[in-house]
Amino acid sequence: MAYSFQTALVIGKGINKRWEEIDVGSIAISTLFTQYRTVLLTLTNPFITGSVTFDLTTNRNLIANIMLTVDQWLVENDDLTLPTIEGSYTVAYRKARYKYAMQAGYGVRRVHPTAHPDMYYPDSDLRDLLLEKQGTDYGFLQSHSLISVNGFYHRTEATLNGLYIKHGGESGLIANDTAVGILSTVNLGAVTYHGITEAMIYKQDPLHNLTTKAFIDLGIDVDNKTVLFSLGGYLHVLDGLYRNIGNGQIVLHLDKIRWLHRYLEAREFIDLSSITELFPQSDTYGLPVGVFETEECIKRFLTLPQTFFVVIDTPNVITKRKDLEMTGLPGVAVYNNRPEDVMFLRTGSGVSYQTHEEWGRWVLDYKNRFEVYHRFETSDWEESPSINADQSIEGIGILGSGYLLELGKETLTL
Repeated sequence: MAYSFQTALVIGKGINKRWEEIDVGSIAISTLFTQYRTVLLTLTNPFITGSVTFDLTTNRNLIANIMLTVDQWLVENDDLTLPTIEGSYTVAYRKARYKYAMQAGYGVRRVHPTAHPDMYYPDSDLRDLLLEKQGTDYGFLQSHSLISVNGFYHRTEATLNGLYIKHGGESGLIANDTAVGILSTVNLGAVTYHGITEAMIYKQDPLHNLTTKAFIDLGIDVDNKTVLFSLGGYLHVLDGLYRNIGNGQIVLHLDKIRWLHRYLEAREFIDLSSITELFPQSDTYGLPVGVFETEECIKRFLTLPQTFFVVIDTPNVITKRKDLEMTGLPGVAVYNNRPEDVMFLRTGSGVSYQTHEEWGRWVLDYKNRFEVYHRFETSDWEESPSINADQSIEGIGILGSGYLLELGKETLTL
């Protein structure tokens, strides 16, 4: 006697897709193959106790006519035994968790990048930050977390003395603040960091300018893994800026970036001296607009210490945006539940925040950044040789707004 269809678990093709339980009995199998990456059928049979699961996707060679619906194919299959597993799958969900480093019990101090952390050096030589906490496995922390300094993401290095946040000390001096945030990826998978060298950057079409599109040869296998991208400390999570095209190749759609605006914001938090080196050496210039349209400028953005790929050892990370209630007070936002996700501003930059509970709601405390409206934006500045970065008087004092971004992972269990 033939199998009978009960329900199906499916996941769509592409990134940021969730498992869904749907009725596919009356849908053509060809349509399922087109729309879904994986289709798991829950079946019953009079000769089997309970239910079984049949992976339609990996067993497509058993289906002679894919134009049939699932119900029609099961009838046609008659009493032939299918390669099934006992039981049916359920979906378990877990997510990455954010914590302010000091609230998590970590000490933070500026250190020399190569000398023992207790050695004395001038402030200008203390280019890294060191995270310390008794009983911590720093190797595990390094491979299962993303670290931000004032919201800008930095690479890390594990040592016996602690976790070094590379160039974090420099960033702290520039911003006059060292607010360190930790995003734990234990519930997602181990992470590895991969910086970009100029030799890794290439164009498939010589007519393309790197300001619009660039290809990166990572040189590693990232199939069945999830790739995130930090561009000058701005963390991009499955947002369309980049795409994994296979064989370790990543395409960056850089026409989505407003390079001048990003420079104006980021220079307050990280070292962008490699960019300013390209400016004409003349006191008559303000900010030279044309510099940000050159391939050399883009190459320098792509080779900053805070530009790197994060490869998570899981094929399917999903995201969810959560709106915050902005209070009208500088650096204070409110959320109904305990905040455990990374926070971003409308500009795309991250924010390191602390939390505390008040009257059954949770307050996020962070160093406020006012919305910035530049005077040059009221003109056709793109056609100007240079612009002045003065702020428009109409925009002074407008509080910035932000949101939380949840990173999660669904796992199938029997």
